[in-house]
Amino acid sequence: MMWDAVSQGIQYAINLQAPDGEIYWARNKNGSIDKMALLTGCSSIYMSIKCALAIADILGKKRLRWRRAMDNLGLAIKDRPDLFNMIKSRYSMDWYYPVLCGAITGEEAKRRITHLWEKFCRS
Repeated sequence: MMWDAVSQGIQYAINLQAPDGEIYWARNKNGSIDKMALLTGCSSIYMSIKCALAIADILGKKRLRWRRAMDNLGLAIKDRPDLFNMIKSRYSMDWYYPVLCGAITGEEAKRRITHLWEKFCRS
């Protein structure tokens, strides 16, 4: 069963969560955390936690800490762009991943996509 791998992977990511909700991107070989967060990476982690919670639900496992971590990460993605290293924002993934993962939805998602559509979707 793959539950142990899923659970350990999600727990590892959540253990790298900063107080403001973002997830730091790396831990070096000595165990020190690189206190930088990437928007695309955090969006992927957000979706991973969402999927892991769905699996946990099917298996009848409660993961309240995961839910809180996902909610805090979602707020960081949606409301705190200043928390993320934007050096790679010139690439389209920083534009659409927050929408693709579901952290940004509704009218705000439409505005985000429309705002940079011409930049990334020229023919």
